[in-house]
Amino acid sequence: FDAGDFEGAAAAFQSALDEDFEDYQAARGLAVSLHSLGRIDEAIYHYYVALSAQPEDPDMTVNLGIAQAEQGDLSEAEETLSRAIRMVPDDETALLGLARIAYDTSDFERAAELCERVGVFNPADTESLVLLAYARRGLEQTEEAAAAAEKALDLDPALPYANLLLAELAEDDDEVEAALGLAGLALDEFERQGDKEGQVAALWQIGWSYYLQGEHEEASAANARALELDPDLAPVLFNEGLSRLTAGDEDGARRAYERALEHTSLFDLQYHGIDDLRAVLDRDPLPGGAEILTKLEGREQALEEAKGAARESGNAYAELMALCCLGGLQGARGRLHQAAELFR
Repeated sequence: FDAGDFEGAAAAFQSALDEDFEDYQAARGLAVSLHSLGRIDEAIYHYYVALSAQPEDPDMTVNLGIAQAEQGDLSEAEETLSRAIRMVPDDETALLGLARIAYDTSDFERAAELCERVGVFNPADTESLVLLAYARRGLEQTEEAAAAAEKALDLDPALPYANLLLAELAEDDDEVEAALGLAGLALDEFERQGDKEGQVAALWQIGWSYYLQGEHEEASAANARALELDPDLAPVLFNEGLSRLTAGDEDGARRAYERALEHTSLFDLQYHGIDDLRAVLDRDPLPGGAEILTKLEGREQALEEAKGAARESGNAYAELMALCCLGGLQGARGRLHQAAELFR
């Protein structure tokens, strides 16, 4: 295990358990090895096995909570991690796990509070500082968000999500050149780490910044790179459609918007599709823009009606499906958390 051979470690721990199914250390080791391999369902089972022998093991309790969160079971994860905090009030991993759950469910105030608790125990913890920065941004506390991100970068200049957040804040202040530079730094580090999701986020930011500067060819090039990594990402497709429409490519804009509509959530449709297009058309009634906006608004109405029908049906399964579909990728965890509450 210490050498990074998690497959070998899992096999060895399983062999020990085959000989003695009450071997607590083997059950513990097997659970952690499986977790390290990304075999989350099996890891959760073996965490429960280990905890059945030692219910007050704080490390296993924290690991179980983290695995439950990774599986998307946020309600169970929150209960498990809260139990770990009662055992060890200053457990940084448990506090950060709870902070991520709070952030994913849009409870930015609680996320910030938990990150600050980690900072009391460990002021040099960059992970909590970056999450704190995003939580402060969610609370529209931009100065505090920037301060947290900059503090994290002082400790580790290669933190891509900190640079990406600063890029977003720079764009909000109309400092588009600065936004491009910061997003470029983030992209370089995401590529070095092989973080596909991070690369897409950085390329989306770069594409949007180029669009704001009126550099539509550069915007389309960034969007194309993002779509190579994730061909169905609606926010990027909406960006591409708007960029092409502004550049006078009506047919290209229509194709991009139609692709976006095939994959969009209600949130992405409203925020990245309708709001951005409407703001542009209010300034400049571009050819083809009104027709596209009408189509987007029609889809918005259909999704809103589907959400309402699911709620009125009283069918928890139907509402689960509606919540997940309407939430999109970015809101999936929070939506699943809501769905779990419905089933309770």
